[in-house]
Amino acid sequence: MNERADGIRLLGYALVYVLVGALSLSTASVQWNAAAVWVPSGFATGLILAKGRAYWPSVSAGSFAVNLAINVGVGLPLEVAALLAILIAAANTGEALLTAFLIERHAYGQSFLFHTRGVIRFLLIAPVFPPLISVVCGVTASSFLVGTQSDGLFEVALTWYVANAAGILIFTGLTVLALSNRVRSPVPGRPLEAVALVVSLCLAIQALCGLYLTDHISEWPTPYMIAPLLVWAAFRFGAGGALAAIALVTAGASLGTLNGFVVFPSELPWRSLVYLQIYLAVLAIVTLCVSAAVAEAERVKSELEQRVLARTRTVEQLLDQRETLMMLVAHDLRSPLAGVSNTIEALETAAARGDLDASTLTSTLAMMRETCKALMVRIAGLIAPDGDQRPSTAGPTDELAAIVRRVLVAHRLPLLHHSLATELAIPDGLRTPEPAVVEHILDTVIDNAIRHSPPAGAIRIGARREGACIVVDVSDEGPGIAPERLARIMSGDGVGASQEGAGLGLRLARRYTDWLGGRLTAQNLAPRGARFEFEFPAPGGMPQTRHGRAAA
Repeated sequence: MNERADGIRLLGYALVYVLVGALSLSTASVQWNAAAVWVPSGFATGLILAKGRAYWPSVSAGSFAVNLAINVGVGLPLEVAALLAILIAAANTGEALLTAFLIERHAYGQSFLFHTRGVIRFLLIAPVFPPLISVVCGVTASSFLVGTQSDGLFEVALTWYVANAAGILIFTGLTVLALSNRVRSPVPGRPLEAVALVVSLCLAIQALCGLYLTDHISEWPTPYMIAPLLVWAAFRFGAGGALAAIALVTAGASLGTLNGFVVFPSELPWRSLVYLQIYLAVLAIVTLCVSAAVAEAERVKSELEQRVLARTRTVEQLLDQRETLMMLVAHDLRSPLAGVSNTIEALETAAARGDLDASTLTSTLAMMRETCKALMVRIAGLIAPDGDQRPSTAGPTDELAAIVRRVLVAHRLPLLHHSLATELAIPDGLRTPEPAVVEHILDTVIDNAIRHSPPAGAIRIGARREGACIVVDVSDEGPGIAPERLARIMSGDGVGASQEGAGLGLRLARRYTDWLGGRLTAQNLAPRGARFEFEFPAPGGMPQTRHGRAAA
């Protein structure tokens, strides 16, 4: 099915080549096969650029067919007509392949119309050297096989070269846009302007080709009427609109010249067509440069807008991170400061009753000093130098048992205030990849267990190595967490500054767990209590949890 579809497409493009070739050969005057306007050169180059070199058979078949028909039509013997058609078809195919190769190699390929540098390179290489292949082969073969007069070779070669070069300039880009689906309709958003441009072009083409009112405008400088309209098309409707306008002008002006309304008078009629093609080629050069400059300006504008949007999103993210960091600091400091405050209140009460002795005061102040030092370390870890939400992760890996002890020291006063016992089951040798991040997560989970444990309860903290992961579990004897609230907390939905007490710390802990490439889960225990399980990749292990989820 695919081969059949490819064959149909090849045949279809060959038929298009034959059609535009037959129309172009109707402009031949200096010699039967030397058209003054040669659209197929641009069509063939654009076809190979847009569809690939695999479509060269369409160019060869189309060129052979149209040349064979014109050769037979002028009365050449069939064998001579066929041989001449084969030679010219080979030259036309070589011209198209070479032009497409040079554009792909040096002028951005299909995108040459949208780069000023690409257009300039296209203008310097595409219409200059490749047409010589077709000119030399075609003129030489015609001269040897048919017998063109030597004094007419220059006129034939010049006409052939100008027609091919102008065809490449005018019709290559239009074909690429059409066949690569890069043509955007200029009408949406500017329909009235598009209509005004088309009407103005029609009036200018009428003046240029003289279909009506020829006696009144024959002496007018009509060629100058076209240039501003093409610049208008390039500025407002891009390369597609500009090239379509040039193609329309080429068709109208060529038709007028063939009908006797000569835009550029000359003693020889064929030269009038050559002069017209040179004029249209110059217009195409100016229009292509203008449209490329406009396309680059629009691209730069779009890139600047994207950068502004990206910077705006970055600022919004930084503001959100600042708010989150403030909530994080407030959450982490609340429980230890509450313990210090409760301890001070208890000291004041004991002092008022006269029950405070020097040893009790000394030990209590020592614990408060330890707690304050732990809080200062925590604050330093929370404020990252680069403004990231994550706690600072600088420094070597640390023992998990040491991290848990530091957390318990920071919460020593709340533990004493609630008469809570801690049971540790953490083997030696478990090291963490990012101690500050792990410490923050454990601090949040342990703080949650302290706040929800009943007086004289127990908090159990255990750890183990499972494959490439370390698993830490923290359980308490509190009332547990309602299932719907637990699901909302662990999903990370609804984090906001106004949701104090709604699980903000656990949401942040879950976010940090994602950064580590780990997993934080929770479940209620029977008959009472809740258990949080925190797993993360061990140092040197694969960045993947034991549940198979890739690290963030």
